[in-house]
Amino acid sequence: MTKSVPYRDAICALTLTWAIVFWLPLCAFAEEPASPDTAPTISEESPPPAEGADIQERGLLPGLVKPGGTLQLADPKFSAPTPSLTAIRNAMRVTSKSISVNLRIPPNLPVTVPIEVEVFYSSPFRSQILKRTYSSTSGLTLSYRDVEGNGEPRAMKLVITVRELVPNGQVTGINKEFTITPLYDVFVTDLRFYMVDRCDTVGKSDITFKWRSPDRQIHEQKFKLGRGEARGITQFSWTRKEISTRANLMEPSVYFDERDPLGDYTPPIEQSGKALLPGPTTKYHFFLKEETGGPPGRPSPGGGCEAEITYTIIRALMPFDQF
Repeated sequence: MTKSVPYRDAICALTLTWAIVFWLPLCAFAEEPASPDTAPTISEESPPPAEGADIQERGLLPGLVKPGGTLQLADPKFSAPTPSLTAIRNAMRVTSKSISVNLRIPPNLPVTVPIEVEVFYSSPFRSQILKRTYSSTSGLTLSYRDVEGNGEPRAMKLVITVRELVPNGQVTGINKEFTITPLYDVFVTDLRFYMVDRCDTVGKSDITFKWRSPDRQIHEQKFKLGRGEARGITQFSWTRKEISTRANLMEPSVYFDERDPLGDYTPPIEQSGKALLPGPTTKYHFFLKEETGGPPGRPSPGGGCEAEITYTIIRALMPFDQF
């Protein structure tokens, strides 16, 4: 029994030593917190912004839209397949005025890949495709002009394709439909009244000259002219800006007679019956006999109490690329 005690003590000592060498370091490693240098990095996506957040600020284009332009805004709630496409789509603005349709995207958007914008324009009178690559420094502008056609308002459709110019790049599309209305600037010049032949056998003729302006108002001037004399009627001139066929304006009509000292009856002056718009710039030159209206008048003088009439109607279809 006295010999077994040292043996047992040796076994216990060996067991205790093995536990200290093996288990204590293992327990210390498991409980030690990870240091900042060795902690694993976990990538977390930021939560998406609230709908409409920051869209209004990025979508504004100060100074580019004048009063009177028709503005079609993008949908700020739209979400494209990628952040770059979403940024382009939500900042895009389409404006239209007269026959011009302008698409603009401002610079400095959070776009990380090359983006191409392609637009298919379609109206009853013309179809065309324009495309351009977005620039982060200057943005993007596409300007399109439709043709005059019949001058009437017409439907315009845009099919817009926005694509990433990278391998496996994503694509998104937008459609827009609206009405474009051709607008004109119109100027009717002064009228020149030239007395081809006298109306009285003695002295100058007492002329009453009447006309209807394009807005159907009746005007009148009285004057004396001898044979071979002319008079400029500045009040005949008329101008309007940015008008359309919807105004239902008519070309001017004219009439004159020679006043009788005893008085005479002057019939109401008729409207020309010809629409002012659309049409080209036209110079009118005709001969008008007393108590008849024009145009058309006569192509050449026929003698008797007659006047030569000249004036010009200038019609300009207006594009608006900079509004």
